[in-house]
Amino acid sequence: MEKIEGQLGNYITNKKQPFKRGKFGGIWLGYRESDNLQVSIKKIPKQTSSSQHIIMEKICQIKHPNLSETIEYISNEKGFFLIRNYYPGTDLKTIIKKKSKFKNINNNFYIKAFTYLLDAINELHKYNIIHRDIKPSNIIFRHTNEESPNNWKPNNIILTDFEQATIFPLIPNQRAPFALIYSPPEQLLNKSELLNPTCDLFSIAISLYEIIAKKPPYEDCNAEILLNLQLTYPLKKPANMSDSLFEIIQKAAYKERFPIPPKRLSSSVINEILKKGINERFQNAMEFKQRLMELPFEENNQKKQSLLSQLFSK
Repeated sequence: MEKIEGQLGNYITNKKQPFKRGKFGGIWLGYRESDNLQVSIKKIPKQTSSSQHIIMEKICQIKHPNLSETIEYISNEKGFFLIRNYYPGTDLKTIIKKKSKFKNINNNFYIKAFTYLLDAINELHKYNIIHRDIKPSNIIFRHTNEESPNNWKPNNIILTDFEQATIFPLIPNQRAPFALIYSPPEQLLNKSELLNPTCDLFSIAISLYEIIAKKPPYEDCNAEILLNLQLTYPLKKPANMSDSLFEIIQKAAYKERFPIPPKRLSSSVINEILKKGINERFQNAMEFKQRLMELPFEENNQKKQSLLSQLFSK
């Protein structure tokens, strides 16, 4: 057991095993000593910049029902710690991976849930903060262990993990981490000065695409090939996605095609191509949300015709 002392309380955690591992370390479950509030505790690497500490402190001030609440950011002799509310539930990555278990959840549910997610992103952007790491593993449906997926509520969607969040606009050549499959081209090509709220909307669109299609838009075991697919190939419409939804996702995740591989182009030409793509997207989360809300309700549970009725209908 380990005690971490903060301004809003003392937190107790069992440091034997993290319940979640990520590329930037593990996350441990714990509780606040004063009221037994269940929390997640993440230790931040020591090399984190001073500007990132400022961003984390700013994120602690943002409260929204669809953003995971960061209770406090602790800096002491043991290191740096993020203390967050713990949300029991299931992330989208698990839903996609175990799709047969969640087959009764229809597209309307996910579309409605993503309108709440866009509300949350809009709140984040009001503070001039972009998330930069939106992907299915960082999107959770909050529910109890006993609750059936059929009883989940779309407004219980939560966006988590703000370690890569930053204040925009960024300075040129500032490191821009990215997530394969989900990040826009300007992030992949490390054009930090071009990063803006449309980057998060791009990532939300790709995540929505994947949860509807139950597979990512690009797949390859080779990271370099996957990166090239992301940069140069357009989205393909999945068979189970309506034309109107696909058009919305296409716009949110729009990218201008490169005539030749980017490494053979000058920096200024690359920037012009990227800017064209950025300008074609939804420019804010509310535009994206409004278009989703205008979609017709999809009938996903229609009874299949019997073989006999199909024969007589010909």
